This record gives sequence, structure tokens and C-alpha cells, in this order.
Amino acid sequence: MPYIKRTDRKKYEPYLRRFAGYATRLDWLGPQATFVELQSDVNEIVALISTEGELNYNLSWLSWKYFDSKRSYSRANEITDSLNKVYDKLFVDSDVELSTHYEVIVYKLCIYKSNPVFRTRGVLRDVEAEFRRRRVDLYEDEKINTPENGDLEFHD
Repeated sequence: MPYIKRTDRKKYEPYLRRFAGYATRLDWLGPQATFVELQSDVNEIVALISTEGELNYNLSWLSWKYFDSKRSYSRANEITDSLNKVYDKLFVDSDVELSTHYEVIVYKLCIYKSNPVFRTRGVLRDVEAEFRRRRVDLYEDEKINTPENGDLEFHD
């Protein structure tokens, strides 16, 4: 997790809260016009981001909030797959289609910072690793400790 100063985090919060509202919509993206409402917010927040740590903070915040809105193994996989899809679109195949608000927002934040100064590839990988370590692993541990789910059992 990027450890940026608490005072530096405050400038991003209004944007991230609006982005989270869009990301948690369960509908699929229709025409790209759906995203037009957020374009000015994207431009403004991108102008504020000046380090890889700040980009990581914003992507992590959004990913964690999205997961927390519907904590499930399915949502965890969706986020991981989406981060990988954005990575692929940026660095492997620009024809990869983004299908959720979350993917589009992550992509828009990354695309503006994909230049030699920013190591966006590493940031996306770090966001995914920290998400798994700090959110998904804890969720899985909680499920292991419930009578409803429990841990793996082997019966010989």
C-alpha cells in the first residue's frame, strides 16, 4: 500500500467517492457516453497525481471500496481480472474491451500516467498484490473461521 501522507490523501477523496459510486453500479457499460459525466473529474484527479505512490493510493482506494461494497470471492476475482484486463489493454493489446465502470475508471486513471516517468505496469501489479494480501486474504480467513464455510477437510 502506498504510504502517502494523510494530508495528501484528502485532496483525492471527493473524486474517489464519486468514482466509487460509478464503479459499484452493476450494469454493464453501454456506449462510452456513460463515462462522459466523470471525464472532468478524471482530468482533475489525474492533474493532482504526481507520483507512483499517489496513483497506487487512488487505485487501491477504489479497488478496496469496490470490494467492500459487495464482499465475495466473486467480487475479488472480478477486481483481479479487471486489473489484469487494464494491464493488458495498456501494455499488451489495445483492442481489449473494458466492460465495467470499474475497469474504465482504472484505465482512465492509468492511461494519463502511462509515460516513462511513471511505472504504471508496476503500480498495477502492486495494487493487485496489496489488494489480495490486505483484503482478499483477510476475507478468506474470515470465511475459514465460520461454521458455515470452514477450512478444507480431507476425509480418507
